[in-house]
Amino acid sequence: MGGVLAGFAVVGTIILIGYLAGRSGVAGPHAGPVLSRIAFFITNPALLFTVLATSELHAIFSALVPVAFAAAVLTCLIYWGLSALWFPRKGAETVVGAMAGSYVNANHIGIPVAIYAIGNATPVAPVLLVQLLVLSPLFLLLLDLTTGQKPTLKSLVAQPVRNPMIIASFLGAVTAWTGLELPPLIWDPLKVLGGAAVPLVLMAFGMSLPGSRPHQRVRPQRRDGGRRQPPVISIRASLSIA
Repeated sequence: MGGVLAGFAVVGTIILIGYLAGRSGVAGPHAGPVLSRIAFFITNPALLFTVLATSELHAIFSALVPVAFAAAVLTCLIYWGLSALWFPRKGAETVVGAMAGSYVNANHIGIPVAIYAIGNATPVAPVLLVQLLVLSPLFLLLLDLTTGQKPTLKSLVAQPVRNPMIIASFLGAVTAWTGLELPPLIWDPLKVLGGAAVPLVLMAFGMSLPGSRPHQRVRPQRRDGGRRQPPVISIRASLSIA
């Protein structure tokens, strides 16, 4: 229990440092988004690859997969039922609410907590795989249907395949299955990059907190030509990095 509390203390301290850095502006106004993109495209995939490449396959494809899926589906159904009874809304708003209730931030929060609280990021992998391979395409399909857009099979299939963490997880699982040992010239840089993943995502999260307000209404961003960006596009981006 003491180790878990110490892990959460480490996580909270790094988030606080990121918050202070964002509040003071010491790293510039775009530091948080830049750190998030570096973590998403480089350090987190390196961490997932090195963790899964040295794990047992039964630990990756364990009971956590159906548990994660069942928990997400149950949460969606509960929200859908409560929304229909007490908060009748339009279809797209209900989809977004169900998504927000069941889709966890396994990337920016799950990985750091797993690393520092239990000392191993392997349990996060099944949750990420369920979310990115199953839930994300399903939510995007429902959003397209409820907003009058025409979903295509190509876009649904390509969405998780383009995710670098899915690619890294697949390659890590293949490496574990084949027993392949990478040469130090390749393995060591990946380990170093993976070691930077947790501090980067926690710092980025802390930097995103100054100026954030709960229940603040988010206005769609303008695109070129003065048109506003449809909310579904922003949600697609959020699903990719969560």
